[in-house]
Amino acid sequence: MTAPNSGKKQTAKNPGRKTDYSIPPEVFVEVWEQSATIQEVYETLKAYSEANGSLVMPQPIIASRAAEYREKLPLKRMPRLHAKLLNKPALTALVAKVRTEQGDVAKGDQPVLTRAQVEEVVVEVLERLGLVEKGAGKGRQS
Repeated sequence: MTAPNSGKKQTAKNPGRKTDYSIPPEVFVEVWEQSATIQEVYETLKAYSEANGSLVMPQPIIASRAAEYREKLPLKRMPRLHAKLLNKPALTALVAKVRTEQGDVAKGDQPVLTRAQVEEVVVEVLERLGLVEKGAGKGRQS
């Protein structure tokens, strides 16, 4: 997961090694419980880290730490993105655009998949991610 407008993907500095972000559990839990989104947790912990001269904890690590703490503590779950907030036509167009730019085209400018097929794939992925209920895309006309 990347921070909005950051332009670059957050990755671990030393894969396979545990990085010390110097964020005490008490600080992490307090920030988590007072925040409404993981992005908000990230921004608050980033400010804390910068003020204390320590490494900034990436969002995937924040989510992982929260999941680990949740096994032992009644830590709240952050709300998921609602399917209604997703612009399915725009996302479908983006999929087609990316595939066209990558050269995945059949006859001239026609994408390999039809718009309906792309929408079906997008809905299936959203269902697998738990962002829409199963069958939400069924019976929908394009």
